[in-house]
Amino acid sequence: MNLHGPVRAAQNAGAGDATAVISFDAWTAGKVGPTIHTIRVDQPRTRITLDPVAPQLKKTLVHPDRKASVGQMQFSSDGTRLFVSGYPSGVVQVFDMTTAKEFRRITGPRGLRSSSAYAVPSADWKTVYIAVENRKAERVVNDGKSQMVPKYTGEIRVFDLTTGEEKPALAHEGKGAVASVTLSPDGKTLIARETTAGVNEKGERTITSRVIEWDPVARTHKVLYEGYVDDFRSKDGRWKAIATNDYVKLTTSLKLTDTKAGKETVLLDAEKKRVGYVLFSPNSRYLVANTNRYGRDSGGDLLVWDLQTLKPVDAPTMKDAVLDMAYSPDGAHLAVWDHGAGTRLIDTKTWKERSLAGRDDKLQFARFAFSADGKTFAVVALPSYDQVSRVRDPDPLDFPQPKIYVYDLASAGPPRVMVCPQGFVVNLQFDPKGKWLAAGASGGVWLFEIGK
Repeated sequence: MNLHGPVRAAQNAGAGDATAVISFDAWTAGKVGPTIHTIRVDQPRTRITLDPVAPQLKKTLVHPDRKASVGQMQFSSDGTRLFVSGYPSGVVQVFDMTTAKEFRRITGPRGLRSSSAYAVPSADWKTVYIAVENRKAERVVNDGKSQMVPKYTGEIRVFDLTTGEEKPALAHEGKGAVASVTLSPDGKTLIARETTAGVNEKGERTITSRVIEWDPVARTHKVLYEGYVDDFRSKDGRWKAIATNDYVKLTTSLKLTDTKAGKETVLLDAEKKRVGYVLFSPNSRYLVANTNRYGRDSGGDLLVWDLQTLKPVDAPTMKDAVLDMAYSPDGAHLAVWDHGAGTRLIDTKTWKERSLAGRDDKLQFARFAFSADGKTFAVVALPSYDQVSRVRDPDPLDFPQPKIYVYDLASAGPPRVMVCPQGFVVNLQFDPKGKWLAAGASGGVWLFEIGK
């Protein structure tokens, strides 16, 4: 349980002063006297009618900060451990799934970050890497003109997951703030995105990014890209896509290289748009990307190319910006979180949207996950947060209860609907064996048993 934070009275309790007596009657050996307190009871900021929580919720893996969101989760390949990181707590935890006990806790820097992907375990789960992102404003005078320029610094902290011991950090001269850190596809190196700032020859303040690859064993690094550049590889190794976003000129491009033929093709070159997600299908047949627009018209587009012909494929029209996108592991479906319509499921044989039975128009589908075999699809259904969004620093108990819809993709039948506790869900993950569905939520991880 989380025993810290504000205490909430029952919904039907009236405002006024309450008397609370705290005693340790069950601790017979302690001989501790009771204390009496007068507590002010205020009306709740929101009034919510609560529904019974789904019986499939078997365990809660508690995060030390009840207001932090667990936005990053990763199961070990055998499903025996779960890696989580909290935002903005900076706390990383590893749980033993056989006992649901915390195996290791590492406290990194607390604070707002550019990305929730600030920590990652090594491929062998013996080490954890934590990105450090420091920002400090400095006054810079150039040709008599004074301006505040952010100074970005950072490093990658390294910890032994077995002992919890901190090892020397990965850092280099001219280092920037490390916004995110991930493992390379082969698990041998780290890919870090750094943010830097300065003043150009015109005396203008500039902020940019670069991508750095670290060899954590040799403790050497190299710059892969300058600017906001990301690269992606197909599973068969033949195709390489490079997405570039220029946030000053507000331009974007997407280039595709056939490494077998040594030929580059420009798939996209656009203004006032930015490329978001880029995905190769598991069978390396298709390339999928999305673009979101700048300004008030912040809508988005879903783009699909057939790699056999390099021709575009007609795909469903998005109603607004794309917030997330992922293939099912078997490649049969593509899930797209459309801000205007909620999460949508697309059949990749026809590239037509698949209807999701039992969908409630009063709820918006948001975060989602596929099971490891691609046969089960889970999606978070969010009620309206309009009232909560106007409250400064909302408490998780000010939020209504989200629901999780679980679909068997082999049928067109209705989903299993699981009611969650109050709070917010920012991530879903199935364990490799399909027994557990983990919901990264406010103050911890909710574990729902959905298989045997």
